[in-house]
Amino acid sequence: MKSILPKLIYLLLCFILTKSDAQTPVISGGAGAPAGSGVNGANNKGLPATGLGCGGGGGSWWGGTGGSGKIGGGGGGAGGYFSLGAINWAGGDGGQGAVVVALYNGASMVSAQVIKDGSSYTIPAGVTSAKVWAIGAGGGGGGATENDGTSGGSGAAGGVAYVTKTISPGDIISYSIGSGGRAGHGTINGTAGGNTSVTIAGTTIYGNGGGAGQYNNTSNATGGTYSGGDGGANGGAGYGRSGDVGGGGGGAIGTVNGTQAGNDGGTGANSADVSGLFAACAIAVNPTLPTLTSFTPTAGLTGTTVIITGTGFTGASAVRIGGITATSFTVNSDTEISAVVSGTTVTGSVSVTLPFVCLSLPIYFFTAPVAPSISSFSPTSAQTGELVTITGNKFLGTTSVTFGGTAASSFTINSDFQIVATVGSGTSGDVVISSSSGSGSRSGFTWNPITQASSISFTNIQSSQITINWTNGNAQKRIVFVKEGAGAFTNPANNTTYTASNNWSAKGSQISSSGYYCVYNSTGSSVTITNLAANTQYTVQALEYNGVAGAEVYYTATALNNPNSHSTLGVLPLTWLNISVKEQQNQALLEWTTIHEINIAGFTVQHSTDGIQWTSIGLVNAAQNGDSEHRYRFTHTAPQKGNNYYRIEEKNEDGKTAFSKVLFIQINNPLIWLLDHPVTNGQIRFSLNESATVLLFSAQGQLLFNRYLSAGSHTLDVTHLSKGIYFLRTDQHQLKIIIQ
Repeated sequence: MKSILPKLIYLLLCFILTKSDAQTPVISGGAGAPAGSGVNGANNKGLPATGLGCGGGGGSWWGGTGGSGKIGGGGGGAGGYFSLGAINWAGGDGGQGAVVVALYNGASMVSAQVIKDGSSYTIPAGVTSAKVWAIGAGGGGGGATENDGTSGGSGAAGGVAYVTKTISPGDIISYSIGSGGRAGHGTINGTAGGNTSVTIAGTTIYGNGGGAGQYNNTSNATGGTYSGGDGGANGGAGYGRSGDVGGGGGGAIGTVNGTQAGNDGGTGANSADVSGLFAACAIAVNPTLPTLTSFTPTAGLTGTTVIITGTGFTGASAVRIGGITATSFTVNSDTEISAVVSGTTVTGSVSVTLPFVCLSLPIYFFTAPVAPSISSFSPTSAQTGELVTITGNKFLGTTSVTFGGTAASSFTINSDFQIVATVGSGTSGDVVISSSSGSGSRSGFTWNPITQASSISFTNIQSSQITINWTNGNAQKRIVFVKEGAGAFTNPANNTTYTASNNWSAKGSQISSSGYYCVYNSTGSSVTITNLAANTQYTVQALEYNGVAGAEVYYTATALNNPNSHSTLGVLPLTWLNISVKEQQNQALLEWTTIHEINIAGFTVQHSTDGIQWTSIGLVNAAQNGDSEHRYRFTHTAPQKGNNYYRIEEKNEDGKTAFSKVLFIQINNPLIWLLDHPVTNGQIRFSLNESATVLLFSAQGQLLFNRYLSAGSHTLDVTHLSKGIYFLRTDQHQLKIIIQ
């Protein structure tokens, strides 16, 4: 009978093994990475453990991630020293804890299984006793930096406790399985493995987690302890490192420590140490080992989706990129996972945590998101609507550009190194570029508020043409629109170029259907419009803008005498032979001569102090109609001291009216006065009461004439000057000159 029993046990084991998909090996730790010796560092990764309770292999001194532990195994330390760029190596993750249950009917083992999840187990029929092992989780390996000559120490293995209990079918075994320690990354230490506990028939046993591997630390990580029940074994210690090669993780079963120099992790001891654990594991089903084969893309911004391919992904509980937990992930299938890059991700390997193993792919590294940086911008001061060119790096993916905290009205990403932005409403301060990966800034931007063109006035007023004058604002250009008659102004559309024409019979671009046509689009301060209708009102609006063709931003605020309007002269039923004004004893004497009068009712004399606002001051009856000359006079007895403007309104018997040209005179000027105005023949004629320095300035402040002159009459030739407004000055007085 004694000779038959061993054979029966052997046959029973063979039967159970035949029905299993695969078996859990117990004797192998993860292989360490080979020594560097010229091999690409990224390939020198430690391999994961293949046996239950065994430590992962360490990375070599050429760099490379430490291998992961399996159930209960400590993670291998990360390698270091060799530089592949800005890479921080990761240690291996610790293997998670587990519960092993062997069921007996009398002295015969009925079944055994390795439990990797859940919280309770119900005893099936036909069972009289059970033996249970609690295996603590392994600690994670420490990280390593790229080239400082140091490596990470390996994590230690978890402890193992066991107990045998009489039990009945339907009884419950409750348990809590420890999570594997997370690997360190760069200068970050690993974390300790979690504790595994099991309660059966009123007794609780503990297999405590292994200690964490450290960055650049010679102390060996302490193996997990055990307590309760009938016995057990402490986990093997990790191997601490201050040199350049990661140590292998300790084996959980039998207190086998990790080794140095990137060698294999601890392998575990024989079954006697834990009273039959290996024999029980030998008939427990072991799932096919998952794999991680590739991921894409290998670089990206925060929020980038990374597609990870491999096998056995069902049940994944975490995805890490560069050691940082992904913002989110989705298991698309058993062979594919999509994960979203976190805003705190750093460069490093991609790993997937599964129920009993953590997979990583350290051969390839995901390049971490990098925030934009600004090296310069030009110009450093600008107005609303102007373009600013910003140079720097990592501009692709930019979501906003601000100037002094105010958003740009628009921006264009020309490349990863250049952005062109349009200044918005404006604030001085920092230029800031933001993307999903962060923000970059540079100080020194000044926003210049725009001042609008103002003081629209009219000269050279005729029946078919008129000259429009204005004072420029401070933008790059200005644009002028004119409407026949009166009417509310319609603002031009930004990013639209309006073509100007000063010929009213061949009009420029219209603003929508508003009736406002572009008559000027440049940098000057006056324009003469031709081919106008006689005796017709025209409304004028001038606007400053940024001067960028195709990207125009128009400044639409109103200003002093902007908008403004004026009427052309009527077609007179008479001919003006002459018209003049002169001072007589502080009064203004107007004289005019006509010929060929037809149906003329009379004349109204109008006065103005600015050439814009007019007041009627007197009536003069018309002489007999006919072809002969008719002379008229009118005295303004109370003109204003200083500038005075006059015009004659002619009224026909049918009620129609028309205007003469505008006359100008200065009254009671104690030092200088004009002899005629406006200037029409290229000569400024003036008189001085006493010797003085006389200066002539343009409307823009340019000095054109500077001479000391004696008292008396003088003539200044200005035929070389363009039409417009000028200023004749002495140290006591200034005269406004209009050159027509």
